[in-house]
Amino acid sequence: MKPEQCEIIIEKGVKQAYNLIRGVSKPYYGAYILNENKKIIIWQAEFINNKTISTIGIIQTLDGKQYLSFKDGTLHIKKYEEILIDGGFSQL
Repeated sequence: MKPEQCEIIIEKGVKQAYNLIRGVSKPYYGAYILNENKKIIIWQAEFINNKTISTIGIIQTLDGKQYLSFKDGTLHIKKYEEILIDGGFSQL
């Protein structure tokens, strides 16, 4: 699989994203979303429900935990890494 094939497409739904995250986690490229000037690589996530609990397509923090919602469900993001498109990075 090529790195460009690891992008999470929000419109494809939560199950496709969850399976992609599990399938391309370390030691592979990692599944990612693009957000403004950042590439956010999601290394580990947990499917939590079939409801949207935050803004669709944006990682949000609620009660100290990060979530990514889709039209058909939500993932609890357990491990991720932010890479600034201009070259910097931070790992969470």
